[in-house]
Amino acid sequence: EKVMVEACRRAAELLNAGGTCIDAVKLAIEVMEDDPTTNAGNGSNLTLDGTVECDASIMSGQDMAFGAVGAAPAIKNPIAAATAL
Repeated sequence: EKVMVEACRRAAELLNAGGTCIDAVKLAIEVMEDDPTTNAGNGSNLTLDGTVECDASIMSGQDMAFGAVGAAPAIKNPIAAATAL
């Protein structure tokens, strides 16, 4: 619960400072990916081989632009990779 509150707080701060919705969503997800207590990024379930592979996607409702990564190994923040695409 604490990580969710922190993710929302940080995203709201960014929006209040004039940040974009995409940047706020990316930041909130990065907070969750960085916390080992969530099933995202660092805390993801392991594959049968004992490794972490993550999926992430993001889409802009304004222009329908999107980016996604799937089964991505060794990426600290998959949402950042998806956003960059």
